[in-house]
Amino acid sequence: MRLRLSQDARPQAMTLLVATAISVVLSFIPYASLLTYPFRIFVTFIHEGGHALAALVTGNSVASLAVETSGEGLTQATTGGLFSQMFV
Repeated sequence: MRLRLSQDARPQAMTLLVATAISVVLSFIPYASLLTYPFRIFVTFIHEGGHALAALVTGNSVASLAVETSGEGLTQATTGGLFSQMFV
């Protein structure tokens, strides 16, 4: 059985492959983390923002959203029911 991509999915698959190759190459370059640091912080912010948005959509309130200089993040929200916790 051969897997084939539809014509519409090929540009996205190519973008994913290029991004993966760039990530692998950058991991071998000394001090490349200095160049990628702003992107890491931005991605963490977007990720934590997704948690905050999910909390708001499920009827909770967001107490805080923090992004650390290490690239780690934390979103604190009120805890709702089981569905809300799983969704957030």
